[in-house]
Amino acid sequence: MAASTPGRREAPAAPESIVARTLAALHRRDHAWLGPEGTPLGSAEEVLEDLALVLTAAMDLNDTTLFARYLAWIADVMEVRGQPRSTVLEALETWGREARHDQEAEPERVHRFMAHAMRALASPPGEGAFSPPPVPSRPQASLLLTALLDRAPGDVHAILTQALDDLDDLAEVADTIIMPAMYELGELWASGSVSVVQEHVATALLERALAGLHQPGPAPSVQERAVLVACVPGNRHGLGARILSDVLEREGAPVLYIGADPPADALLEAVASSEPRALALSISLPQQLPATLRLLEALADLQDRGMVFERFLGGPLLNTHPGIGSVLPVEGWAETAREARQVVLGA
Repeated sequence: MAASTPGRREAPAAPESIVARTLAALHRRDHAWLGPEGTPLGSAEEVLEDLALVLTAAMDLNDTTLFARYLAWIADVMEVRGQPRSTVLEALETWGREARHDQEAEPERVHRFMAHAMRALASPPGEGAFSPPPVPSRPQASLLLTALLDRAPGDVHAILTQALDDLDDLAEVADTIIMPAMYELGELWASGSVSVVQEHVATALLERALAGLHQPGPAPSVQERAVLVACVPGNRHGLGARILSDVLEREGAPVLYIGADPPADALLEAVASSEPRALALSISLPQQLPATLRLLEALADLQDRGMVFERFLGGPLLNTHPGIGSVLPVEGWAETAREARQVVLGA
């Protein structure tokens, strides 16, 4: 667990004009950017918009590595699906040329970030890509992944039941069995070994098994303020937030679980109406950073108006890009379920 120094910054938005102009320039040159069917990452426009969001956030945080590693990861994902890395490189070069004509995009800084990204693209596939570092895992992690891919709900339930009996700690089960299995599942998707449907089915099986095994702890006092647990806007990967909710409830803490991809306005309304003592937010991917920064700024405004709560951040992004929690305007962050339990319950 770590704590950061809260700060304020003007939250960025995506440079949509550069995205549109880049697409137009590529089309004018008859460049087969992503091809007619796009990629599993989305359409040409969606991919470029995500890159714009990551670049904008990386520039705001002055973190060239964030954008470069993410771009290298996208190139790897596309390459295993038949789209050459040169396609991404050419699109990036076109984007850079368009950005130099956009005064609001800070062309010189864009050029510096682009240069770092081009060096990352020139590296062999897999080097410096946006993937989580190896995490300590138990043997049950590989068994769980096999059961999920085999669509064997009975085996999934049995593995998790035995793990909870042995460890008596859902947070440790999550850190050493569940999340290593899910990170490996994500790597299999990135390499083209499993489909999006297989990934979604596996996640659904896991969520169903966890729901069946949930055992809340002692009922909290009616006077005790809740912990609001939610994904940041745009984050559709809600498994980690769901697990943290279960972990906190097993400890007897009152929890208001909002879930995946809530609209920012609705999330702020929930904070204003429920008056939680803490918010635990989950972020998965770097393109969610601009919306996250805007949300954190809005939450800071509520704090300035007299609401008393703390903002905590966790999720896969803190594992794929270690150290990013230290530069975000939050009161604390966590990279594991056990760290999250410690930082949130200590609030």
